[in-house]
Amino acid sequence: TGEALYQRGDDTAEALKKRLAGYHGDTVPILNHYGPSVCAKVDGNQPLANVSQDVGTALAAFYRPARNVLMLFGPPGAGKGTQAEIIVA
Repeated sequence: TGEALYQRGDDTAEALKKRLAGYHGDTVPILNHYGPSVCAKVDGNQPLANVSQDVGTALAAFYRPARNVLMLFGPPGAGKGTQAEIIVA
């Protein structure tokens, strides 16, 4: 992106292990419970315009008429906090 690398103060190996354990222990079971009937996967490792388009397509598939309701899930470091404002803008 050309932006300077930013490292959080709590980006340590131990903190990452704890965040990953929380993701796999708390978030993954929710995603598995609801499954594809209410959850869509969007590849965030593509240009932002493609992510935005894929999110819109996913929302349109679940909601007719389309509603702008979005919950982001992902492992630590996936960019949820940094990308959410851009996706919904």
